[in-house]
Amino acid sequence: MGQLWHRMRGRSTHHGRSAIARRVAVSALAALLAVVGAVPALFPAVASAAGIKVVVIVGPVEGLTPTYRGWAEKVALTAEKYGADVRRIYSPNATWTNVLNNIQGASIVVYMGHGNGFPSPYSSTLNPDKVDGFGLNTSTSPSDYTHAYYGESYIARYVKLAANAVVFLSHACYAAGSSESWDVDPTVDVAKQRVDNFAAGFVSAGARAVFALAHADPSPYVAKLFTSTSTMKTIFETASDWNGTWVKRFASIRSPGFDAELDPSLDTRLDPPQPSYYLRSLVTYPGLTAAQVRSLDPLAPTLSGFAPQPAYVSPNGDSVKDTVTFAGTWSASTAWRLSVQKSDGALLTTTTGSGTGLSASWAGDDGSATVPDGVYRVVVDATDGGGHVSGPYFFPVTVDMVDPVVKGPASRLISTTMGGSTVPVKTTWSTTDGGGGVAYKLQRQVNGGSWSGVSLASTTSAKVKQSLAIGDTYRYRVRATDGAGNTSAYRYGPAFRSLRTQETSSAVTYGGAWTSVSNSSASGGSYRYATAAGAWASYTFTGSSIAWVAITSTSGGSADVFIDGVLKTTIELSASTTGWRRVVYAYDWSSQGSHTIKVVANGDGRVYLDAFARLYRV
Repeated sequence: MGQLWHRMRGRSTHHGRSAIARRVAVSALAALLAVVGAVPALFPAVASAAGIKVVVIVGPVEGLTPTYRGWAEKVALTAEKYGADVRRIYSPNATWTNVLNNIQGASIVVYMGHGNGFPSPYSSTLNPDKVDGFGLNTSTSPSDYTHAYYGESYIARYVKLAANAVVFLSHACYAAGSSESWDVDPTVDVAKQRVDNFAAGFVSAGARAVFALAHADPSPYVAKLFTSTSTMKTIFETASDWNGTWVKRFASIRSPGFDAELDPSLDTRLDPPQPSYYLRSLVTYPGLTAAQVRSLDPLAPTLSGFAPQPAYVSPNGDSVKDTVTFAGTWSASTAWRLSVQKSDGALLTTTTGSGTGLSASWAGDDGSATVPDGVYRVVVDATDGGGHVSGPYFFPVTVDMVDPVVKGPASRLISTTMGGSTVPVKTTWSTTDGGGGVAYKLQRQVNGGSWSGVSLASTTSAKVKQSLAIGDTYRYRVRATDGAGNTSAYRYGPAFRSLRTQETSSAVTYGGAWTSVSNSSASGGSYRYATAAGAWASYTFTGSSIAWVAITSTSGGSADVFIDGVLKTTIELSASTTGWRRVVYAYDWSSQGSHTIKVVANGDGRVYLDAFARLYRV
C-alpha cells in the first residue's frame, strides 16, 4: 500500500522527490524555524495554550523511521514552546493501545507514517477497518519494520478528540490525494475522493480540520495554531508551500457541512507538465479559527451519555427501528440544539430544548417525506447561562431500507476427526449488504422433515461446523437481519447426502502392494496401508466435496494427492500419537460433478487409507 514507495530498489523517493532534496528542504525549514524562533515579537507566547494536548505519532516506516522521528520531534518542540502538553508516541511504541491511551481529548494530532487510502490500486471497495487511518506498530512484535493499519472505523469508534481539534496527516500516501511514486497521477475526482475519505474518520472523532501535507513540515502550521486568530483556510492558503494556481474546492460528501480544497502543483514528470501533483489538502469546518482550536473553556458544558439509538434505521413503517432517538446529559443547564443534515449539508430538521437533559427523535424524514438511504449527520451544540458554548458535536446516522443480500449456505467436508457414523461438515454463508452489522438465523432440515434452528457461536457468525450422520440428507437455509432491522428472505443451500466409501469397496482401485488390517478403531473396522513408493489408491465418484480418511501415527509417511489428474498437495501422516479416522485432506467444488481422487505413496513410511467421504447433492 502506502509503504511501497519506501521499498523501491535503488530509490528513496516519495511522490517523485529524492531523499536528498527532502533533507535539503527539511534543513531549510529547520533554519527558518530557528530564525523565526529568534524573533519573539512574531511568535509571542500564548497563555491559553497551557493545558492544550498535542499528540505526535510516528508509525513504523522501515529504514526511514529515524528520519520521521526527527521531523516529529521538531513538531513536538514547536508545540512545547507554547506551553502545550505534548504526548510523543513514536515507533516502535506507536501501538494502537498507546495511541488510544494518549489521543483522547487532544486538540492537535500530528501523524507521520504510512498511508493507506481509497480509491487505490489495491481494492475496488473501501474497507473502513484498514484504510484512511493510522499505520501503527503491531502489539505482538513492535518494530520499525512491521505495521498494521487501523482505519477510519477504528478512529471514529474509539477516538474522541477535543472540541475544534485539528489533525495533520504528514507524509501519508493518499491523504492529500496523491498516488504513490510508482503510480500515475490520479484524476481530480479520485484525488477529491481520497482527501474526503481520509478525513472522514477523524471528523467523526471530533476533528474540525484535517490538513494533509505530503511533503511539507507541519511545524509552521502548528505554530500558527498557537500564535494567530486566522481561520484554517487562511493558514492553509498563506503557507509558504501554497501554490494557489490550480486550487480545487468542493463541499465534503463524507463530512457534510465541511469544506475541502486541494492545492495541486505542477507535475514536471509529465510531458507536457500537468497540475496533477496532489500534495496538499484541507478539510475544515467553515470559519474554524486558531483561537477556537486553542480555546479550552473549563466552564463550557459537556455532553455525556449521548449516542444515536439505533445508529442505523429503516423508516419503512414496519415498526422495527423506524425511528432514531437521541438522549444525553449536560453538565449544566443549557439551551441546546440538535440538527440533522443530509449529505450535501442541507438542513433536514432541528430540535431545541433547555435544561440538563437532551431528548429528541428523528423518523428519517425531511418533514414531509422519507429521506433516501444514506449517511446523515447529527449536529449538537449548546450554550449555558454564562454564554459558554459547547460543541458542535457530530454523530452519524445511517438510513437503510434495503434488505441484506445473502449468499449461500454452502457445505463442504473439513479436515478433522471423523466419527464412527458421522462425517465433519462446515457450512458457510455471507452477505453483501449489512449496514450496522448483520445477525443471522440458520435452520437445518434432515431427510425432508421440518426445519429446526441451528445454534451459532454468535448471532453474527457466518459459519457452523457439525458432524452429520452418514446416509442422511441435509439442507440448510439462512436469513440475515442488518443493523437497521431489515430482514432478508431465507436463502436455501442445496440438499445433500453425506456418504462414506470404505477402503474395501470395489469402487476403490489400488496399484502396488497394500496391506489390510482389522481394527475396531478404524472406520468400518479395518484399514489398508502401503509403504512402497508409487503405490496408489484411486476413487472415482460423483459429488461436490471429497475427503480422504486415514490414520496418523509414528510410522506414517507422506503421499501426494491428485484431483482429476492434477497434483494438489502432499500430505504428511507422521504423528507422535496415533490418530484414528482422521480427515487428512478435503476438497470441494461449487457444483456437483464426476471426479477422481488418487493417493500416491512416496515411500517414506506408511500411507493409510481408511475410507473416502463425500457429499452428494440430491
